[in-house]
Amino acid sequence: MQHELTALRGLVERLDPESVPLPEAPPMWQAFDTMERLVSGAKTLLAARVDASGVAGRSGDRGTPEYLARKSGTSPAAARDSLETSKRLAALPETRSAVRRGELSRQQTDEIAHTAAKNPGAERKMLDTAKRSSLSELRREGARRRAEADPDPEATRRRIHKERFLRRWTDKEGAWNLQARGTPED
Repeated sequence: MQHELTALRGLVERLDPESVPLPEAPPMWQAFDTMERLVSGAKTLLAARVDASGVAGRSGDRGTPEYLARKSGTSPAAARDSLETSKRLAALPETRSAVRRGELSRQQTDEIAHTAAKNPGAERKMLDTAKRSSLSELRREGARRRAEADPDPEATRRRIHKERFLRRWTDKEGAWNLQARGTPED
């Protein structure tokens, strides 16, 4: 593995974007994007194994998400999502295969795994949507598929209604902000 890291590091160190001929830039970008997906997929696949290793406790972190976030320079929430996805992939062979082929971004993988955990029959549809749609469309499809699998939609509607909110504030730059949450009919 060290040899591959050294080779990739050398490739990126030698990369001079201004000297890449314009017709070669898009395929080169696509090749690096595929590499990124493959590496991200490997990290996702390994996250559950890192959790099982117990390294987080030995390193003084409060848990594996904190350990992964600290090591990768991401947020604990993103690391937690990655760990949850890693664990869910064990039951999702089609998604796991797509991850191994570098066909999915981390965000797509998270959305598919999250949805399939709630609606196992949605895995194939979500993979098809990921191939032909944007991430925002995949997220909308995921929300639809999770909603259709809700065992008690009325209880969910009541809970969301009870937890509804509307917040407004001025941020650090002085911009006015608004955030709201409620049921679709609200």
